[in-house]
Amino acid sequence: MKLHPAFVVFAATLLVGCSDKASQSPTPSSQVPAAQVAPDSKDPTKANSAPALADGTSGTSDTAAASAPPSAPPPSPYLPAESKLLADGGLATERAATLLQSDKQFQQAARLFDQGAANNPEAHDLAAHYKAAISRGLGDKAVLRDFSCGLSLCIGSMRTKSADDYTAWSERFAKDTGAPTYSFMETTKKLSEGEYESRFVFSTDPGANSMSVPGKPR
Repeated sequence: MKLHPAFVVFAATLLVGCSDKASQSPTPSSQVPAAQVAPDSKDPTKANSAPALADGTSGTSDTAAASAPPSAPPPSPYLPAESKLLADGGLATERAATLLQSDKQFQQAARLFDQGAANNPEAHDLAAHYKAAISRGLGDKAVLRDFSCGLSLCIGSMRTKSADDYTAWSERFAKDTGAPTYSFMETTKKLSEGEYESRFVFSTDPGANSMSVPGKPR
């Protein structure tokens, strides 16, 4: 069959028009939405984005927590005077031995124990309890001079007519179940004929019952 020339021209025109529209239309896979970013406050045409961290998250961490001051250390369970005689939860025997043998250090420590107990009802009550126990075993050959307690340690001195008199009291005191001691150090020196002074420090705390040489353990 023979086609009319006008029909041939019209069909060619339709084919060309469809081809042009297809080339201008984007394929569905290429239509990717643009990222939504906030405009810059100074220049609306510019966009800002939060800096990304190493793990891919936005860098908006709370800096207040990082700059918070460190928490305060817990309060000491001991008074300042007795803390100087304690180490690793027990009686520091080298310090205690030095203190008991030095007139100056002993008197200074006794005053500090007194000052601490005056402002601490628990230490004051502990001193009263142990002082009563000491007095029960004194007899007429010994006199208690200095005595004070912290929260775990007590310190004191005694005058006797002989070293044996002090030893006798010390043994009686050790047997007093109403006033237990968990570590004990002492020293005795002769002041004059018929007069001796003994100094001692002991723990009333079962958690502070360790000690090491030097010193006279009990």
